[in-house]
Amino acid sequence: MTAATYMSSFDQANYARQGYFTDAEFHIGYSPSAIQRNENGMGGIQAIKPMGNEMVREIAALDGVEKVTEIKSFGARFDYPVNDEYGNDDMIYPLTEEETMEIGKYLESGSGDYILAAGNGTAFEIYGCEFTTGESITLHYYDGRKMAEKKLRYLVF
Repeated sequence: MTAATYMSSFDQANYARQGYFTDAEFHIGYSPSAIQRNENGMGGIQAIKPMGNEMVREIAALDGVEKVTEIKSFGARFDYPVNDEYGNDDMIYPLTEEETMEIGKYLESGSGDYILAAGNGTAFEIYGCEFTTGESITLHYYDGRKMAEKKLRYLVF
């Protein structure tokens, strides 16, 4: 009975259209092995061969392409001493100007450097802890010339 119910409700087309492929046919990104082999990680590869506006225009000009959607990000390594995590690779997704203005109402008054943490359940699943507003994290990233670092505070929502 369970197998029959599962098989009758399973939709192969929807199953194949998860994640990036919900509205897309292709996902273009850097190879994980190339990122690992570069001494500066994803940031190093992005400095050598950026996937920028020229590439987007070339793809958009291809026959049959209806739309190109960009998801901008850059590679970074982070240290999260609270959970004894050091040198973990991750990607940072910068906020758009509109998103920055919207999220500004949640920030403390004055200036400061924050990293916005959303989806704390995923952090718990991977690292066994949840991020807490006010805790610090140190990002290590390639600035195009050398590795740099920046200490930020978490803003969790």
